[in-house]
Amino acid sequence: MKKLGLFQIWIFIFSFCALAHSFSADFYLLGNYDSALKSSFTLSIFWLTGLLFFIWLAQSFQHLKTIFLSTWFLLFSANIIFWVINLGVIKFSGSGLTPFMLNHVGGSGPAFWSTFKLPAIYSLVFIFLLSFFLLWSIFFRLRKVKLETLFKNRGRAAVFILALLVFGGAWTGTPEHLIYKTFADDFYKGENNLSLNTTAKLKKFGLKYRPEDFFVSYRKHVAEKKILPSSHSFNRKTPNVIIFFLESFSADLTSVYDERFEGITPGLEKMAQNKNTTIFNNFYNSTTPTLTGLVSHLCSFLPPTEVFKEPKFLQDKLFCLPTILKKNGFKENFYVTAVEKNYSNKGDVLIGTGIDKVYGKDELANYIAEEPLAWGFSDHQMLPFLFDRALEAKGPFFAGISTIDSHQPYNIARDSIDYRDGEKDVLNSIHTTDDAFSDFWDSFVASDLYENTILVAVADHAAFPTAYDEIEEYFPEDLNKSFYDRNLFLMYVPNSFLPKKVNSYSASVDMAPTLLHVMGIDSENSFEGHSIFDNAEDNKNIIGFNEFQIYSNEVDKSGERIVRYKAPAHMSCREDSSDKQELLTECDYLSFYSWKRNSFEEGRFFIPNKNLLTAE
Repeated sequence: MKKLGLFQIWIFIFSFCALAHSFSADFYLLGNYDSALKSSFTLSIFWLTGLLFFIWLAQSFQHLKTIFLSTWFLLFSANIIFWVINLGVIKFSGSGLTPFMLNHVGGSGPAFWSTFKLPAIYSLVFIFLLSFFLLWSIFFRLRKVKLETLFKNRGRAAVFILALLVFGGAWTGTPEHLIYKTFADDFYKGENNLSLNTTAKLKKFGLKYRPEDFFVSYRKHVAEKKILPSSHSFNRKTPNVIIFFLESFSADLTSVYDERFEGITPGLEKMAQNKNTTIFNNFYNSTTPTLTGLVSHLCSFLPPTEVFKEPKFLQDKLFCLPTILKKNGFKENFYVTAVEKNYSNKGDVLIGTGIDKVYGKDELANYIAEEPLAWGFSDHQMLPFLFDRALEAKGPFFAGISTIDSHQPYNIARDSIDYRDGEKDVLNSIHTTDDAFSDFWDSFVASDLYENTILVAVADHAAFPTAYDEIEEYFPEDLNKSFYDRNLFLMYVPNSFLPKKVNSYSASVDMAPTLLHVMGIDSENSFEGHSIFDNAEDNKNIIGFNEFQIYSNEVDKSGERIVRYKAPAHMSCREDSSDKQELLTECDYLSFYSWKRNSFEEGRFFIPNKNLLTAE
């Protein structure tokens, strides 16, 4: 061909967009292939229109012809690089590129290399080089063709105008627009809006704010009624507390809750079958991922976004479970994590919650005389350290640990143990973490800790939707496409007075007040959750959110449970219908999300330690 036609250029651009957007749709960013094709068409028209615009500039200013054409070439090249990065993020998390994801890039090397094996890396490199070569061919040929042959026809001018109209009406909802909006919202948070118009609806979720007060969620007591029997006594006045935050442990991926995976978690089954263990059957995560999950559990706080990367909120330590325990006689508290302790600001946030000592990868290397076998040390390596450290701790003590082997991409542990035929990485990873926990449980039961320690096993958050791609045949009708789900939650209490099973609906914000309630510890607090054993019927609806997704699980007037979820970037508020509908509307969601984010940054949620009294 001596002349390069616009149709051929458009076919190349559309093919690239369709490939990228279809991959996004497969991992739930868009939701279906129809929307992927529509957005591909929109973006291909956009890029073609941009090319026509730069061609017009080049035709008008011939001496700058190369500069104008190079500008479009560089912009589209940057788009290719963006999509290579974005597709990696989507594969890893099920969500697109966000400020939160950028905050996690630094320490994600081992997980990245585990996710993208050499064939996949070669494929990405090949796609990138092929796209670059085709793009360079277009650029090279455009420099040689007479530009007036591309732009003198009135029909092409009509295409230009039509493209503007198409793009103006269809830009909203494309992956590029949603990602741009997420970054724009993070950079520009708007004016501080301290009004909250959904107070009545939020009360259905147990969220009882007083917007007229500065500290909007201040409470004088943990629970309204006592649950600890006067006749009950722990072997020691105050028991120790150990909490396992099991990475991505959705309840349906364990044999404690789901018969589909018989034998996948025998260690947790041993704990669940113990006469002193309570099984919580309808416990959901309030947020995701791990860092915000830890804050929701330890601080009973529903985090609006990944703002914990900003150190200003740590100027006053958060009044969370570890702090309250210290104020009630706990002599020592520490936390164990497999990765570098400051990865994603995790160490600083944990210190902010009242933790005194955080053992990360570097600190564990002083005690574990082995090469790290996972994204840091594996669960089989960490849990023996936790047990030994607990035995030597001054009591009463608090200890927490974040497991790692079941973290996406589910194949990072080199000491992994196969489940059944070993063909499903996600099932192998769950089974591996459980095997390490099983060894810990056996040692725990045989030690003095068994008689004077409350042990909690709880998911830090639900498995990401991408976990189910590999095992979708097990979930033909109820495949989870949300970042929220029913989670594992077991609580062992020495000489327990609790029921064996609890069916009340609850969420991770309810864990801290529940634990304090069981221990008989009362305190002023800023909790948003409630003890599961305190007026559970009043708190049967669940809400959760972060920048990935806003989620609601609520009962309507007819008694039917309605579950809805949507990313904030996908939501819009065209009219104020808050008072016209019983259920939360998109306007309600966005208003609450904005109000909470602004109020949080103003320090209106966490009461500084110095303003609170030690419980009597």
